[in-house]
Amino acid sequence: MNPLLYSKLVDALDMLAVRVHFHEKHVKRKINMANLQIKDVDDGLYAQIKSLAASENRSISQQVLFLIKEHLNKKKHIGAIKSPAGILLELSGSWDDDRERENIVKEIKRARKNSKKLTEGF
Repeated sequence: MNPLLYSKLVDALDMLAVRVHFHEKHVKRKINMANLQIKDVDDGLYAQIKSLAASENRSISQQVLFLIKEHLNKKKHIGAIKSPAGILLELSGSWDDDRERENIVKEIKRARKNSKKLTEGF
């Protein structure tokens, strides 16, 4: 057999083996996945999902899964963000100081810099 032809044939068989392996892996994954059925979907909502799916080159099923995943990711991200009240509660007690109040006030006043920006008014 011609060595060049043999090499091309081997490459083609390797690519075919990779495709078959990918296909088997993909099919196995799909078999183990759960199904979700949604009943009583409002016609207007269905039309919106269908239109959105078409604009993003997805099937309706793919679009619904995408929207659910996106919503859950946003919810998880928002849940991880601390509220201002939570941040203040975490800081509670972190400014405890053993010094006397008067000494703290004196140090703050000493650290201030006088500004002449407003000596002439607004």
